[in-house]
Amino acid sequence: MKQAAPTIAVILPTYNGAAFLEAQLQSIFRQSLGDFTLYAFDDCSRDATWEILTTWASREPRLQARQNPRNKGVRQNLSDALASVEADIYFLADQDDLWHPEKIQRQVQSLQQGAWASFHDLTLVDANANPLGQTLWQALGIRPEEAQDPARLVLKAMVTGCSLAITKDLLQAALPIPPGALMHDHWLSVFAAAQGKLTFLPEALIQYRQHGNNLVGSGQGLKAPSGLGLKATWQALCQAKQQSLLDWANLLALFQKRLPQHQQPLELASYQKFYRALSQGQWAAAAMQTATLTSPLGKGYFLRRLLVACIYPLLAGARVLGAALAPRKQG
Repeated sequence: MKQAAPTIAVILPTYNGAAFLEAQLQSIFRQSLGDFTLYAFDDCSRDATWEILTTWASREPRLQARQNPRNKGVRQNLSDALASVEADIYFLADQDDLWHPEKIQRQVQSLQQGAWASFHDLTLVDANANPLGQTLWQALGIRPEEAQDPARLVLKAMVTGCSLAITKDLLQAALPIPPGALMHDHWLSVFAAAQGKLTFLPEALIQYRQHGNNLVGSGQGLKAPSGLGLKATWQALCQAKQQSLLDWANLLALFQKRLPQHQQPLELASYQKFYRALSQGQWAAAAMQTATLTSPLGKGYFLRRLLVACIYPLLAGARVLGAALAPRKQG
């Protein structure tokens, strides 16, 4: 008896994405494997995003557009969207990229080998979709096989959300994505890797658009908070750095609590102590803690984190001063 084809859902969270949304929708609906439903969840956009979605939905039966009653933010929007849609396989889409025509087909094939999640490389392009000469893995020095080691992945995010295809088995294990998760892609990929069910494709199946409004990795420079003096801006940056270190400690505690107990547990308590010490400026305690850390990333990784945390006040001061002295654009 022929096995039934899996049901496929493409989840597209949107927010003020009108500039590039049309091109992304066109690339998704040109897939070589076209038996899927695209669910767009608009997070109260203030531009023409919702109008674009409803216009497309009126003529494309594979598109279902929904608008949130309130703004949730990207992580909560995606988590709620995944929980509300029933499918065998889910693809996560960004609103400003361009998909390779065989992306869905290639990743469905990879998941049918028993994986819970599949990811791939991305071609970097500019705002006009002109290639920038390298892929994301090349730019960030990512070796995808390392992401299959949960001991590495839990400490170093290496999987890009828009490249993910995941199964309902993964969602049953990983949802809900908690508020303390740094990003949804890191949370989901760690759960898949922890079960030995994270696989990858070496080819680039997305044109990953780089522009000034990227949510992550836009490379924008410092913008000092309006109305704050140099000292207040410096203090705000230092506090943000301390909070980011504390966020990592809290995230590791969440993983320790939520990862399935029947698998080989990851030793996360010592990492939590290290990041908490850094967040509190306890440099000596953090340095002593590195002696107890065992990780595939090596002790040098944690010593570099310690060094950056120690000198960050100087770096933040230089950034603030540089922004203050930079010539102002004449209106």
